[in-house]
Amino acid sequence: LKHGIPSLETGDVYVRGWLVQYPTALSILVFRDNGFAYRLPAALFSIATVPLSYIYGKRRFGMAGGMALAVFLLISAWEIEFGRFARMYSALQFVTLLFFVAIDKACDNRRLPWVYFPHVVVIAGLYTHEFGIFLTPFLFVPGLSLWDQRRIGRVEHWFRFGLVSSATVLACYKIYML
Repeated sequence: LKHGIPSLETGDVYVRGWLVQYPTALSILVFRDNGFAYRLPAALFSIATVPLSYIYGKRRFGMAGGMALAVFLLISAWEIEFGRFARMYSALQFVTLLFFVAIDKACDNRRLPWVYFPHVVVIAGLYTHEFGIFLTPFLFVPGLSLWDQRRIGRVEHWFRFGLVSSATVLACYKIYML
């Protein structure tokens, strides 16, 4: 990151994992070049996943479900292991869970910015790891909720949502193919 962008020695730009590379570079700048600095961003993403899992679990399964999900992540050897790696997996997990929280919020609250917040998160997911592409089909879930005529004032809202979702999927595909 000498030049502000993640580039390889060949001069090619490394486009995978930008959402993780910049916090890692900042951590290295602050804490110097050591194992702690490399692992700190992954650990923070992993730690941030715990309260987010509680929020998601509470919305889906009640308070007991939210607590169970959070406790499971706190004691999971798998979660602890990936939180230690200086890799993008814990960040992908965080963004994926944030995406599904955003989808729930978009289905419940049909006002801006919540309806389009999942679109921003899915792009962030793709800049976290290439597996973020697998979130794109779920962008259409709030559109199915909007189709309910009792909740939608006009069909134009549903059509606009479909267009934005389709454009986001195409943009994600283009980013993925880089």
